[in-house]
Amino acid sequence: MRVFQGLLAIAIAAPAAAADPAPAPTEVGVYAGTFLSNFFHQFYDDAKWTGATRPNLSRVCPQLGARYAYWAWGTLGLEGEGSITFAGVDGHDEVARLYGLGVQALYQVPLGPWAPFAAVGAGILHTSSNTLGSDTDWPIHAGVGVRYFITPTLAARFDARFIRGPSSQPPYTLGASYGEFTLGVSWIPEPP
Repeated sequence: MRVFQGLLAIAIAAPAAAADPAPAPTEVGVYAGTFLSNFFHQFYDDAKWTGATRPNLSRVCPQLGARYAYWAWGTLGLEGEGSITFAGVDGHDEVARLYGLGVQALYQVPLGPWAPFAAVGAGILHTSSNTLGSDTDWPIHAGVGVRYFITPTLAARFDARFIRGPSSQPPYTLGASYGEFTLGVSWIPEPP
């Protein structure tokens, strides 16, 4: 919460005239946020658990990550990211780790210092846990967000993402919904 308050204070205090959100060729960022789990999750080893016996994950789980974007065509870009989610396991004194790697296409519309965007993508999510075992899944997602350019080389960023991923019930492959909300900062090494 303090990080959000600090970024908000910087964004309010920064003069809008000093920022130009025209896309630069590359962007690097870090973020923190939450992963919203689903009762019907399937982040477990099928040989160790069944959908009826597996423990639930905490509904709201902390998440950390890093991303790299390449703005190839002005307002259209490609982004790769890596994340780690720390999910509590109900009834067990363990935190399961969900490691994510993903890629997404972004379309942004710069409006002064603000740059709202939409994204669609896919990735790999690997579960590692003594309790749940090891499992790898291939979720897809769609999201929206906004970047606020504090300076031409620094932006605060908010993302909200809807994820379709594995379920413990048919259809297993993309049968459950998940979510992510993240807040981060982006550095543009080559300002426009």
